[in-house]
Order: sequence, then structure tokens, then C-alpha cells
Amino acid sequence: KETMTTTSSFDAYKSEFLSTMEQIKSRLQSKNSVDEVDEMLKQGEDLVKQMGLEARGMDDAVVKRDLLSKVKEYKAQLANLRSEYDFTTLT
Repeated sequence: KETMTTTSSFDAYKSEFLSTMEQIKSRLQSKNSVDEVDEMLKQGEDLVKQMGLEARGMDDAVVKRDLLSKVKEYKAQLANLRSEYDFTTLT
């Protein structure tokens, strides 16, 4: 449950990011279309960067901190998927 106020841009980036993450997970699990995953990971990285920019632009310090915390969490999720992708492509 989110009590913080966010910008509509941040919310749009977040929604697209979460959708991209699900697509990546699905492709990695099925081991089909793995060649598309690299591009999707790059897209996820761009979305995280955009969310970071939106978060840093917030005037409310509490909201900014909360959003930057979310961005950090998303970066970690993306790094985990990148590692899984790298492992999958090596085997």
C-alpha cells in the first residue's frame, strides 16, 4: 500500500518497469526468446534511470527518500535478473 504522492511520470515508468520485469522472468523461465532478454534488460535500466530522475525532482524530502528507496530496490531486482540472464546464456 502506497501512501506517498508520486508523479504520474514516475507511476508510468514504474508500471512499464514492472511489466518488463515480468516479461524477462517469463522468458528466462521458458528459455525461449532469451535473445530478446538483453534488450529488455536495457529497457529496464532506462526505466530505472527515468524513475530516479523523477524521484530526485520531488520537492517533498520524505517522498523523495521513499521513491529513491524504491528505485534502489528496482535496481537490485534488475541486477538479479541480469545475473540470471548472464548465467542462462553461459549454460
